[in-house]
Amino acid sequence: MKLIVLCRRLPVLVLLALLPVNTSGEQSDKTAAIHRLLEVTGAIAMGSQMVDQLLTIQAQAQPGVPAEVWADIREEIDFSEFEPAMVHIYDKHFSAAEIEGLLAFYESDIGRRFIEKQPAIVEDSMAAGQAWALGIQEKLRAKLEKRGFKPTRL
Repeated sequence: MKLIVLCRRLPVLVLLALLPVNTSGEQSDKTAAIHRLLEVTGAIAMGSQMVDQLLTIQAQAQPGVPAEVWADIREEIDFSEFEPAMVHIYDKHFSAAEIEGLLAFYESDIGRRFIEKQPAIVEDSMAAGQAWALGIQEKLRAKLEKRGFKPTRL
């Protein structure tokens, strides 16, 4: 008897499970605002730039790999595929009001100036981070050698 009742309710339960959790316009408005924020801030373009820099670093580290291989790899990477994950992250960490506040900032004169300068800041930060990491590697190598270890590759 219980099995028959469950079988009758199963299609209804499946349909309910397929419905969006939040069907209000507020969530779709917030999602649209997040997409707009990612566009205004140039987050997708910046992600693409970071991929380019990463591939450049990898190409320098692996000089035996021909440039056309790196070009083929780059063509296969579409950073915009990451956008849904970014939307989810912003949705998780910011309220709709906060997203609107961020949009107001980034659409202001100082916000646009920040966006304009951000790629250069990221590039300089990456270069500084690489130099810093090399310094740490050298310190680590020296400490290991001082203690009698032979580091194979750092």
